[in-house]
Amino acid sequence: MDPRAYEKILEDKFAKRFDKDRWYYSIELKPGFYTPGGNYKNIALTRKLLSRCDIQGLDCLDVACADGLIPTLMHRRGARHVVGCDRNDFGMKIRQLKARLGLEMEYNPLVTQQQIVDLSNKSERLGFDVVVNSGLLYHVFNTLGTMCLSRSLVRTDGIMIVETAGSSLNTYAEFFNAAGRMSPTDPTTFWYVTIKMMEYYGRMLRLEPIDAVFGPITENETKSLRFAIAFRATADYPAKPEDKWVQRTFEARDYMDLIDWSVLDHATTKPVGYDAPADLPSTGRGIDTMALLNQIGTYDAPLDEVRLPLGVTV
Repeated sequence: MDPRAYEKILEDKFAKRFDKDRWYYSIELKPGFYTPGGNYKNIALTRKLLSRCDIQGLDCLDVACADGLIPTLMHRRGARHVVGCDRNDFGMKIRQLKARLGLEMEYNPLVTQQQIVDLSNKSERLGFDVVVNSGLLYHVFNTLGTMCLSRSLVRTDGIMIVETAGSSLNTYAEFFNAAGRMSPTDPTTFWYVTIKMMEYYGRMLRLEPIDAVFGPITENETKSLRFAIAFRATADYPAKPEDKWVQRTFEARDYMDLIDWSVLDHATTKPVGYDAPADLPSTGRGIDTMALLNQIGTYDAPLDEVRLPLGVTV
């Protein structure tokens, strides 16, 4: 048989096998061949913020990594140690990325929320330098509690990037997806948190908002959208001076076990570099996310920023 014909048979079998598997992301494994992912545009928001973060030589964690697009980017950009975890088991797909793309990462499948905090032990620096929490919060019962778990993994002066489905209404609120009123086809979608509420949750958890991007707004009762916020972990509460309530919340005995500040404040390295755009609207301690939405508007990402081609690092 002609070697080229035999190669074509192997290629066809390879493609058919992958077509039977459900991939979350579209990742190019060899020239012209992408995994059959869903091409969900929200990942472009996460990628845009991550591209502004200097992760060379750092310890990085993707809290809900699915089949590994974000860890692949972290590895390509020179992260020292990449860790990924997910509630589901994407192990077969991660092994494909390791074999075909040379991905180096530590993968933790079937991780429960109770086990997430233990991942901090995977970092020699007692807390990761960069933590990504993308596409997760609207799937959990307890938004703030899950934010606490993620915050427990990022050291002081580190960066946490949060991306989620939410609401653009200018209020402090979360909206429950009762009877599927916002997302009728997904039985695992529960809460749509407003941009304003997410910013405040961050400030409650000593996270100063430094950048944000916003997907298209759907004209429904909650003005729903996808959005992403980049936070810098701080040693104090980056709230407005008159907001004394937030500074007392996590000092209460009831909540002391949610986050171990003594570990996270044991920072021995410089702040993680982040190249935020100039002239972002400020509150004095970080950005005003709703003012930023009004200033820059929304972003509908092209396919090139959703799929991950060979060699691309942002």
